[in-house]
Amino acid sequence: MKWVKGNIWIEHKMGSYIVIPTNAGWKGNGDNIMGAGLAKDAMKRFPELPRLYGAYCQVKTPRVVFDEFRLILVPSKPLNEKQPWLSWQGSADYETVKKSLQWLQDNIINMDMFIQKIFVPVLGTGNGRLIVSEIIYIMDAILTDQKFIGITND
Repeated sequence: MKWVKGNIWIEHKMGSYIVIPTNAGWKGNGDNIMGAGLAKDAMKRFPELPRLYGAYCQVKTPRVVFDEFRLILVPSKPLNEKQPWLSWQGSADYETVKKSLQWLQDNIINMDMFIQKIFVPVLGTGNGRLIVSEIIYIMDAILTDQKFIGITND
């Protein structure tokens, strides 16, 4: 996997797709809780995203490509089955990250053939509190398609 340092939102502005790590929960009104990190940034740029994504989370399909926004949302934090509105409070876990990365790799062939680059942050290492070096190792092992580019902060 190729790695770059930079700002993922600049890459998005230049026309690339980007991956946004999330939690898989929802509030009473059905909206996903996007209160921190890249998820919060995405919500500010696309205010309808919590509602749209929350609908996918409620039917337990929290890995979604939103072509209209050039965003791919995947959970790094697992769903709190008993209290989905509290899913955002949990820590990320390696198993959820691995499942999300494998979903990305497996579904790249189903994505728009015109997608040239998909920038992927180091999932679960910000608010999710996972270890950066371990996630980079996992990402390198799973994301083998040349369209995936790992991105770290400047």
